[in-house]
Amino acid sequence: HAFFAALIESPNLVCVSVLLWGKSDIARAVFERRSFPLFAPSQKISSMDATLQDLAALAVKAIPTVIFFIFLTHFLKRVYFAPVAKILEERRQQTDGMRELAQRAHEAANKRSSEFETAIQLVRSQILQENEVRRRLWAEEQGKLVDAARTAAEQEVVAAKVDIARELEGAKVDVAGTVDQLSSRIVDSIMKRRAA
Repeated sequence: HAFFAALIESPNLVCVSVLLWGKSDIARAVFERRSFPLFAPSQKISSMDATLQDLAALAVKAIPTVIFFIFLTHFLKRVYFAPVAKILEERRQQTDGMRELAQRAHEAANKRSSEFETAIQLVRSQILQENEVRRRLWAEEQGKLVDAARTAAEQEVVAAKVDIARELEGAKVDVAGTVDQLSSRIVDSIMKRRAA
């Protein structure tokens, strides 16, 4: 407090404000040219010693805080951060494991799908081949049936021609016998008309 009171009473306030703002080289040059009873060289040294003693006392008082901070850091690392890191690592491994399982399942599904598609294509080709074989067999059977029907029809036609030829011969014989009878009747009838 005495230092600030002296600053306020000092006639050279500019030099003091420069010193306070961290421009110590400029302030020192100004103070060396003038002598102020407030900033005598002996007071600077004793003030510096007092500051160093205060800093040393502060450092000694800070040792328990630093030790507590180091202890707290190690304690939290072991009690909190290590288990949390372990849990996070386990979750990451489980997640990676699940991803690997999902990838394997996806690959297996793709493989099964391709096998299924291949099997479907194979079955389709077999069905097409079987249908083609059946169509050929059916066409051959139809051809055989048509040939058999044609042969039967030709045989019936030949048999009918033979029957017709027989009937024609029989009719010719009947007609020839009838023609002779009719011609003799006609001749008799014409002759009877002439004779009459």
